[in-house]
Amino acid sequence: MPKFLMQATFSPDGVKNLIEQGGTKREEQLQALARSLDGSLEAVYFSPPRNEGFVILDLPDGQRINLAGTLMAVNAGGYVQIKAQPVLTARELDSAVEKARSVRVPGK
Repeated sequence: MPKFLMQATFSPDGVKNLIEQGGTKREEQLQALARSLDGSLEAVYFSPPRNEGFVILDLPDGQRINLAGTLMAVNAGGYVQIKAQPVLTARELDSAVEKARSVRVPGK
């Protein structure tokens, strides 16, 4: 199942919400999000000095569009700005490297 790394940067109001609600409440919300996308939550980390959070989700291939729409809605709320990107394991990277070696670069 593909993994996604999400990086969240909290606004001042978002930090206030974290102070009021705590990290476990946020983790519960992320678990619900992962389930709603037929995936699972692997990890949640916070970096208070930078007002950031980091999340690793396992999501099925067909959920990229739904994740994008969900993040657009969350980002529009103004409390947090989230970026998400797929990430690869070392073995998956090896497969990508093999593919890269066989690609003919235009102009070369």
